[in-house]
Amino acid sequence: MKKITSICLSLIIIFITSVAYATTTFTAKLESNKLTVKAGEEVEIVLKLEDFTENEKGTNVLLGTLEYDRNIFEKIEDEDIEILQYWNSPMYNSENGKLILEANEFINTPHNVLKIKFKVKDNIEENTSTEIRVKEISGSDSQVDILTDDAVAVLQVEKANLEDSKNENTADNKMMIVILSILGIIIVGSICIVIVKKKM
Repeated sequence: MKKITSICLSLIIIFITSVAYATTTFTAKLESNKLTVKAGEEVEIVLKLEDFTENEKGTNVLLGTLEYDRNIFEKIEDEDIEILQYWNSPMYNSENGKLILEANEFINTPHNVLKIKFKVKDNIEENTSTEIRVKEISGSDSQVDILTDDAVAVLQVEKANLEDSKNENTADNKMMIVILSILGIIIVGSICIVIVKKKM
């Protein structure tokens, strides 16, 4: 009898403990509007939160660290980050990539958090693959910290096409020559008309 009572008490304790420590969980992901980008182009990356635990409180704080190759992309500043849903304007440290967001309510529903605009540098010299990552992601329900895996987007980056640039410059030069020639003809024609009129 004592053994049965002990087992029952143990099961009750385990159940109570599991209920007491139930909390919100979620996953994070990054989505890109392009899979391949060329030197000089822009790409937009959206951070999304999904798979929230049902019937839990949610989170009103979100922390993370933005990581990207600064040899490939221009430095991300505050103006490159746009909030999409629920959250207030983020605190962002452009030097170490730390992001801090707060909301006026606890959020427990899938949503797009923010959009980040990346600009590929003009001087990319070879085709390569690169990752954009938000790591060390965590939230809080005011009592328990909520941790989740990194969110990662993989992009293919194409080098600068020097031949295209050369062709563009050649076309621009030809256009400029044509415009200057037309202007020259107009000016010379106007002068000739004025001279003829004076002689008459």
